Amino acid sequence: MDEMKLPGANPSKGGRRAASSGKKPLIVILCLLAVVLAAAGGALGWLYFTDSIYPGVTVGGSSADGQMDPIDLSGLSRPEALAALEEAFTSVTPGQSLEVTVGEYSRTLDLSGVGTRYEASQTTESAYLYGRTGSLPARIRAVWQSLTQGIVITPAIAVDQQLLDSEIQKLASDLSSEMSQPTYTLEDDVLILDRGQTGVSIDTGDFLAFVRGRILSGDLSPAVYEPQVEDPDQLDLMLIRDEIEQPMQNPRLDLENDPTGNTILPAQRGISLDVDEAQKILAESDERYVELPLVITEPTMTTEEFESALFRDVLGEGTTSFNANLVGRTTNVKLACDFIDGVILNPGDVFSYNDTVGPRTYERGFRDAIVYVGASAEDGVGGGICQVSSTIYYAALRADLEIVERKAHSRIVTYVPLGEDATVAWGAVDFRFKNDTDYPIRIDVSYGRSSMTVQLVGTKTENKTVQMETTVLSKTPFQTVHVENAELAPGESRVKSNGYTGYVTETYRVVYIDGVETSRTFENKSVYTKYDKVIEDGPALPVVDPITPTDPTTPTDPTTPTDPTVPVDPTTPVDPPVTTDPTTPADPTTPVDPTTPVDPTEPVLPLPEETTVPAA
Repeated sequence: MDEMKLPGANPSKGGRRAASSGKKPLIVILCLLAVVLAAAGGALGWLYFTDSIYPGVTVGGSSADGQMDPIDLSGLSRPEALAALEEAFTSVTPGQSLEVTVGEYSRTLDLSGVGTRYEASQTTESAYLYGRTGSLPARIRAVWQSLTQGIVITPAIAVDQQLLDSEIQKLASDLSSEMSQPTYTLEDDVLILDRGQTGVSIDTGDFLAFVRGRILSGDLSPAVYEPQVEDPDQLDLMLIRDEIEQPMQNPRLDLENDPTGNTILPAQRGISLDVDEAQKILAESDERYVELPLVITEPTMTTEEFESALFRDVLGEGTTSFNANLVGRTTNVKLACDFIDGVILNPGDVFSYNDTVGPRTYERGFRDAIVYVGASAEDGVGGGICQVSSTIYYAALRADLEIVERKAHSRIVTYVPLGEDATVAWGAVDFRFKNDTDYPIRIDVSYGRSSMTVQLVGTKTENKTVQMETTVLSKTPFQTVHVENAELAPGESRVKSNGYTGYVTETYRVVYIDGVETSRTFENKSVYTKYDKVIEDGPALPVVDPITPTDPTTPTDPTTPTDPTVPVDPTTPVDPPVTTDPTTPADPTTPVDPTTPVDPTEPVLPLPEETTVPAA
């Protein structure tokens, strides 16, 4: 039976047509690849085996007269390119300078004296080697660039090597610099700041190679060389202010080096810097050197004015008396005067009595004299020198000076008024006052046989006088107390210690200018302790019964009084007299003989009964 055939169902015929259709694109691709490979092979062959300069390579550059016209070397052999360049270079010359920047500074290197010229041989070699160095892909890219875009070779330059190196070394020296830190100087009313300089260190050999390479390669475009750089410290305006700042000083004596007061330190301007204003000025300036204004305070007097007014006036004075017969005390007073006489205080200085007089020792010449310890009086080295401190206090009050330290005695003294004494004790109590005037003060101390005088000599700037007014707040009279002393003979008496009335006072300083009261200020409150007068009495006299004459053979009653007018037979024995008990205290109401001598070292001050003690 014949097979049934359907339309389009011939597998053999259909299969042959399909195979034929799949081979044609593959054949085309293979053909194209063969063409590309052939072309590439040809190009590579040409790239490797051609001996001429690649197409698109030209030579050009800057000349002294402007841009050099391009010289096309495409396809030329080396000899042909050399000849073309030698001919072209006869009419052009390289640029005659090179700008070199090192750090923050730029300089121009003059090439006019180093024999610069274009060099044809080196330029030919550079043109020929283009596309012939590096990896294969790199070479292909280079040749492709020359073919499609063209490439310009910078002509090489020849120079006198020795002359060029000399100029480069000079340039390196000019551009090198040592680092300098910020500094400042004072000129009149301004502060001149130097911000400092960055240190630039150039390696000469490296710099030579760098600049020489740029020139010889014909690249005369601005060159930037990176040196080693050392920056200075940042400006510290606060530190500068602390270093330059000085207070205004009027003229003064150089007492540290010349205690005699014969050397004058001249007036000094006050100088200060406004740091905020200085910062603002620096921020607005790029200059290395900047001027900053200073705040100046001028002295209130000139050196000449100071010298002419020096020690012109007596500011305060005091004189007190002492008992010259008390040799130890007098010696101490005069010795303390000697230590103090001539001491000078500059304005603002503080006088210290203890620091000036020093320790009271036998080695320094002080002697024993009466000192008071509580209610008792006893000998002590340096006794009596409180009179000197009190006299100085008396004068300082009238000079209207600031009192820094003062303490009243424990009991009243007689040489200055109440409230105007000043006690001292080495290592414990000092007397100090301050020179709060505008001029130096000298302490002049003199003495005679039984008196001493203190003068505070300085300079008055106004017609000023001072009076002291003291008010007695309370008064406590002393009592007379009798105590028995068995060492005294019966009926004998002596004053052990004088009596001192107790006082509490307030003292005021009253200042007058041109006779008009300008101030009244509290000065001190002084408390003087009451000490009773103590009288020592010997034992009471014995009480003896009178003896009555009797028959010597008759025993006598010892209790029977005898007639004192009848003589007694000395051969008649009698009983010993009966004495009183020595421990029986004396009657404190018994009046004391007013002629009894008192301690002459500290006579009692006869104070008035009024409540106000007038200033001395």
